[in-house]
Amino acid sequence: MVGRDGLAPALGAFAFWLALPGAAAACSCAPPPPDAAAVLRSTPVIFWGRAVAVSEAARLRTYTVEVWAGNAALPATVAVKTASHSAACGVELAIGVIELIAGVGKDGAVWTNLCSKFAVDAHRPAIEALMRDCKPFGPCPAR
Repeated sequence: MVGRDGLAPALGAFAFWLALPGAAAACSCAPPPPDAAAVLRSTPVIFWGRAVAVSEAARLRTYTVEVWAGNAALPATVAVKTASHSAACGVELAIGVIELIAGVGKDGAVWTNLCSKFAVDAHRPAIEALMRDCKPFGPCPAR
């Protein structure tokens, strides 16, 4: 038990802990869909892309991504937006690396998060097989 004299420092320490990045919030995802086809059905945008630039402002990270091919018609370059911290489910894309990116199209950008990445990663080989007929800069054939 904290006495009256120890209450202020204890509350101060608790407030400091709450102010730490990620201390008050954590990313939590539902289990992924049962198979690759279900991931493709439930994810509006999945595409092969390569991040070429990144900027960050107000807890939002924006990547400029060259689009290679995917399950939706996208421009040759698209903004991919995500939270700037993993505790808020933000995703980090490596500059110059081609990877599968999953998310939702909104306001001319693709919004992604760790939960979308987790769902794709859970079934990556099967999703890659389903997307093998995708042509550069266009949507994949219907399956």
